[in-house]
Amino acid sequence: MGTEARGNPPISVLPMALVSPLGQYGKMRFIPILALALSGCAGGQLPQDTRPDVPVAALTASCCSDLETFPKWMVSVAESAPSIAPWLGTVNFREGFLTDKNEAWALVTPALRPLDILLFHSDGRLSSRLIPGHFSHGALYLGNEDQLRANGLWYAPWFAPHRAAIREGRYILDSVTGGVRLTTIEELSDADAVGVLRPNIGARGPSGKVHKHVLEALGIPFDFDFDSGDDSRLFCIELIDTAMPELNLPEIEAYGRLTIVPDAVAAIAFEDNAPLSFVGYLRGSPRGWRTGSSRLMALDMRDAWSDS
Repeated sequence: MGTEARGNPPISVLPMALVSPLGQYGKMRFIPILALALSGCAGGQLPQDTRPDVPVAALTASCCSDLETFPKWMVSVAESAPSIAPWLGTVNFREGFLTDKNEAWALVTPALRPLDILLFHSDGRLSSRLIPGHFSHGALYLGNEDQLRANGLWYAPWFAPHRAAIREGRYILDSVTGGVRLTTIEELSDADAVGVLRPNIGARGPSGKVHKHVLEALGIPFDFDFDSGDDSRLFCIELIDTAMPELNLPEIEAYGRLTIVPDAVAAIAFEDNAPLSFVGYLRGSPRGWRTGSSRLMALDMRDAWSDS
């Protein structure tokens, strides 16, 4: 797929976006008991399929089909000890490969448009290894001041309380251990890879209805059960689903509840006539970083599910 870049790579597949300190994210409460078992494990990489005749969508056809990979007794124990899940979010093995890669983020931020979805991967955090698949966190880009002025949202009376945060660079909305918050790209830069998807939601985006609705979620607690049927608490992808229900993000039953995993969201962008489109992919390694195509992102997702 090409060599690792240490400088600015050609932007043949567009720049991408962000990453996130997954250590702050609360993770699936039904799996924390595996912390010790997984702490020393790192998944290997399968040989990557670069055949041009393989449709990108076919590479992720097997993803997200079976989330119940942990024994039921382990799930029961984890659910009886809810204080474990927040602790897991603090366990870091190393910094993300994209940390402090300012030249990489300089390609990412100009490519972002309001309501773009950011998906993050990090093997350096225990909490990320407990989420099935490649991506383990999602966030929503609200737009910078210039973009929000251009579409008229900046002047809306309901938006006034958020102007100071946007000016400070806190224009990313996500849900972490402390609940739904506004954060910055810098705070989200500790990761190994990030993918960006763009929703097609018709008039609701430009009208500001999505922004208004999702900003009303600020402060809602994090859902450590990852139960998409409980709107009193929100995990990261559930926040995006609540903001844009017309995307019809796929819910999957696991351990007696419905949930949504980030890889299932990413896979939508590989389908024809989908409500999400691929914008770009940025991936780091010990040797540097590179921008990547939708095929590279799909291959990384395939490998993650093949290893699970």
